[in-house]
Amino acid sequence: MKKLLATIGTIALLASAALTAQAESYITSIFLALDDGGPITTEQTIRLSLWSDGRIESGDVSTGVLNTGAINYGGFNVELTLTPDSFGRLSIPFSSITNFPELTAANQFMQIEYKDSGDPVSSYVLYTETYIDSTTLDRFPLIENGVSNFQELYTNGATDADTFTLDKDNDATDVAIQFGETLAEAINWSSSNTRFEISDDTRIEGNLAVLGQGFIADDHSAANSDGYLNFGRNGSNWELLSWNSSALQFELSDDLSISGGLEVTGDIDFNLNEAIGLRLENLASAPTCDGSAQGLIYYSTADGGSYICDGAGTYAGITDTFVGHYHNGSPAGNIITATVDNEVTDGENTTLYLTDDGTVSGTLLFSSVYHVSIAASEIQTLADAPIMAGYSYNSGTGLLTVKFLESAGILLGGQGLEAEEASTPITIFVIGT
Repeated sequence: MKKLLATIGTIALLASAALTAQAESYITSIFLALDDGGPITTEQTIRLSLWSDGRIESGDVSTGVLNTGAINYGGFNVELTLTPDSFGRLSIPFSSITNFPELTAANQFMQIEYKDSGDPVSSYVLYTETYIDSTTLDRFPLIENGVSNFQELYTNGATDADTFTLDKDNDATDVAIQFGETLAEAINWSSSNTRFEISDDTRIEGNLAVLGQGFIADDHSAANSDGYLNFGRNGSNWELLSWNSSALQFELSDDLSISGGLEVTGDIDFNLNEAIGLRLENLASAPTCDGSAQGLIYYSTADGGSYICDGAGTYAGITDTFVGHYHNGSPAGNIITATVDNEVTDGENTTLYLTDDGTVSGTLLFSSVYHVSIAASEIQTLADAPIMAGYSYNSGTGLLTVKFLESAGILLGGQGLEAEEASTPITIFVIGT
């Protein structure tokens, strides 16, 4: 009587734990032997059939005939005529079997039977071996469907396959790898959103390189949503850059140091004109002053002065005259200086147009004038100081009229404005908006 003693290379049947697999991925090698241990070397008929259940139920096989109408029948069987080698071994590549189907949960178990080629169908012997004998199974599991000791015994939780394909038949909307039945966390490919989605927090120990754009928002489906980008820790707190969707502005959680340049195309609001701490750069020598640096301000540690670049190679000193001008407790919006020659006489008016070209046709510099003062660049005595009696401003034409007062009899006497040399300029300071 023939008897199956061992199976060689059955692990090849179990190479994949995926639910579907291609036939060319599988090869089974079997060893047929007689009761006395001698190999079977005569021609054999090997019958392979696929089933959805690993156990043979009553009615699955009757006197060697397969019941293809059985509830667990997987829809495929084949008979192969093969001759074992001198050691009783047979190797069957599944890719050589015509119409071998794709494996699914409905045909994942293989029933193997054999008989001498000349014997009747009723002579078929069920193929078995040590693994099958140690389980309640009668058929070989070709793919794993759920947890069992099969994967542990035959694959040791590993595989030498380089690529697995999920949804090979392309019939799923989304494709997912799920971790745990109860845990149910997953890496999912969303077909509708054309993106991968991870169901829970993700921590990356190494670097992360993103070749496309990155999108950060509390709610990706909302029209407006806040967003937060956290950086290094400050004690128990994370420092962050955030987008405030209500105020429509970016916000930093702490001080900002910029080693390069900063260009602002919009307005800078120092907390709605409240007290601020603004420090100019401290330098021993002036930085380059050209067209790109026009308006650049720096503080000289050499002489203690502050300077502003005119964009043409010259730094002009910023004096107290230009700092802290107020009108009725509010900062004055503008301040200019105009210089006129001291050629006026006592009681005479001096006029000038506060326009961009100094004429009545120019563009107004001020809609209102808050304060006007005068000073002479050269004063020999206190009596030489010019005295302003008053001023008037025409906001329609931009004409400023300044009236000088004779100093004699008011200030030390004896000398008035005309006592100044005609070449001595008088500077008129104007504050307005």
